[in-house]
Amino acid sequence: MKKKVIILILSSISVLGYSQEKLNKLSVNPVQLFYLNISNFEYERGFNEGKIGVSFYYGQTGSAIRNISGNRIYSTEQNVTLKQYSKSISKSSFWYGGQLSITSANIYSNDFYYRATNIGTLGLTGKFGYQFIIKSFYLDFFGGLGYALTNDLFGDAAYAGNISETKLLLIAGIKTGIAF
Repeated sequence: MKKKVIILILSSISVLGYSQEKLNKLSVNPVQLFYLNISNFEYERGFNEGKIGVSFYYGQTGSAIRNISGNRIYSTEQNVTLKQYSKSISKSSFWYGGQLSITSANIYSNDFYYRATNIGTLGLTGKFGYQFIIKSFYLDFFGGLGYALTNDLFGDAAYAGNISETKLLLIAGIKTGIAF
């Protein structure tokens, strides 16, 4: 009798755990990873029955910097995003929100004449996207428009050649990972 009760309790817990809503996501941006050589990951947690999500992102260029359009970019970025979902974080749905980001970077041309160094950007961005969730697979297409509050967060940024400071932040991309 004791074995039957224990098996019944464990079965109930297993069924409840299986039917539980997915409120966590772990993803990478494959474009940044493979094309820009930026190691990155994002963790997101859902709240308020999955209607609200808070995500934390970290990305850093690898030790083997690629030449992209004649430039070499060394960067580190951290951001936090607050998202509102039209359905839920655990379902395929549209989302929108805001992002606060901090980025440090150095950009050099092949001949080092054109360069921007000691860049420290603090930015605010409005974001939107659509996520597809199939079982535990997660795919998110996103975009956004923002403003750099400062590009001198860590001291004075220096620009040489025809490279100049910009305040406009335009983002777009893909994230893929798992939902659990």
